[in-house]
Amino acid sequence: MTNGETAYIGIDPGMSKQNPGAAALLVDDGFVAFYDWHDPNSAADVMRLWGDQYKILGITIEKVWARPGEGHTSKLLENFGFWQGVARIICRPDLYKPKEWQQIIPNHFKGKAKEKSIAAAKFYFPEIKPLIYLKKHAGRADALLICEYGKRMNRFKKGV
Repeated sequence: MTNGETAYIGIDPGMSKQNPGAAALLVDDGFVAFYDWHDPNSAADVMRLWGDQYKILGITIEKVWARPGEGHTSKLLENFGFWQGVARIICRPDLYKPKEWQQIIPNHFKGKAKEKSIAAAKFYFPEIKPLIYLKKHAGRADALLICEYGKRMNRFKKGV
């Protein structure tokens, strides 16, 4: 049963031990929650819980693809497929390439992609600074920015 509050979910499928992936829940009242990838069962439980607690208006997943010569490709695609399947239980997810959702990162942030994601997430959501202070939290930052991008695109499509 939802409590009537609306929310969006963003997912970074992840691909490595350094960035195993994460999901972010962004409730319209500003509340933010994260799920760090552990295993398929706990991820499905969290998605089910979020879907039961909130009216999910959109789920956005980073669109990934195989890149020849990269050893983690099978894990990346496995995570991507898993997240799509779990998301479809709640609603049809939108898929965006990294270059698409990363447009919301202001140009003045410098550094590597993960460092810029962490800085941008802290910029847009200062209340979550204690939750994304380490380099290993880049998946959380990415998931939150993917979520924010999906929310903006969803509202744009609806003319809000």
